[in-house]
Amino acid sequence: MESFDRVKLLIGEDIFYKIKNKKVAIFGLGGVGGPTCDAIARFGISNLLLVDFDVVRESNMNRLSIADGRDIGKPKTEVMKNRILSFNKEANILTYNQFMDAQAYDDLIESYAPDFCVDAVDSLNPKIATIERLYHSKRKFISSMGAGGRLDPSKVKYGKLDDVVNCGLATRIRSILRKHNIRTNKIKTVYSTEQPVKPIPPQENEISERGRTRGTQASCMIVPTVFGMFIAHKVISYLIENV
Repeated sequence: MESFDRVKLLIGEDIFYKIKNKKVAIFGLGGVGGPTCDAIARFGISNLLLVDFDVVRESNMNRLSIADGRDIGKPKTEVMKNRILSFNKEANILTYNQFMDAQAYDDLIESYAPDFCVDAVDSLNPKIATIERLYHSKRKFISSMGAGGRLDPSKVKYGKLDDVVNCGLATRIRSILRKHNIRTNKIKTVYSTEQPVKPIPPQENEISERGRTRGTQASCMIVPTVFGMFIAHKVISYLIENV
């Protein structure tokens, strides 16, 4: 059997060929975005926009399923692109690995015209910018809330941003977006109801990998990967329902 024959058996050959050329944009390729992208690509979706301005680091190895030690120092977009092309040489993958302002977001979304977008950004300010630009673009999208500091995959849920509990990230996002007159009850998310382990406070004079002082968040790949599978399922289901 060929690479995607079993997917065709699952959803039907006619539907497979209708959705394979749809466009999906994924913002953030970390513990959540990497598995999301991997699952969508392995479903046969061949047009992908990958956006992440970070590189693979040794501290990612416990949760970043798309990379291994040979990838340390490489852009996550490059690693993900090469991974997809290893099993789907016909994939059309556009990568963007620079920090973006609002205009860059708007230009990229408008020019690429994705059928579905995924916000898997894990830093507050870039995440706010991503959600705001996707919201105003009127594109279909889903946003991942905090997956770090959690261990129980049974607590992962899908719902509105207003429904999210036990997530400091979601609380801050809601507050900021409401001040910007964004209707947070219209934003779909994947989140966990589990109380997270609190981050370790940053040490004095400690600078994080991204150039600012941050606490160290406990993590493993279990819950972020389940977040990714939930999101991939929602993306695929939407594409199938809207062929």
